[in-house]
Amino acid sequence: MSQGIHRAPPPDPSAYGNCFGCAPGNMKGMRLQFRHDEAGRILTDVQLGVDYESFPGIIHGGIVATVLDEVMARASLHVHRMPSMTVGLRLRYVQAMRTGQRYVATAEVQSRDGELVRLQGRLETESNGLVAAADATFILLDAERMDTARHGLPAETLESFKRYMQRVTQ
Repeated sequence: MSQGIHRAPPPDPSAYGNCFGCAPGNMKGMRLQFRHDEAGRILTDVQLGVDYESFPGIIHGGIVATVLDEVMARASLHVHRMPSMTVGLRLRYVQAMRTGQRYVATAEVQSRDGELVRLQGRLETESNGLVAAADATFILLDAERMDTARHGLPAETLESFKRYMQRVTQ
């Protein structure tokens, strides 16, 4: 989907919460940083240590899923200019992610049908190729949807979302 190819990135949402994947202040998190390329894809470099292992030398598969979920969420945000939430995620693990090695995760929007966004993501290493691939469906979280959900969400979540949306729409 080429809508996001030449767009500047939206404001970074990591300052508005304690996201395990991207918040720079979450010392237990991965603190992923994102960039976009000329084709409109979102990328992040990943190199994880022993805190993220399942077995010695191997990063836990749930962490691999989190990396891909994060980069796909950022791709949706980049193209559609509003936060989104995962409603479906399918992963194919090809090989183990190794502790301490450098990887690149990429994602791009494939399509949008109303409030649903379909995305693809990949986690790769330069030397050994594909580690995991993901297909996901996200739902866009516009202000109206968040207002409807306000009864089930903590006040601090709603306030954080409100501050972020004000910044995005400036």
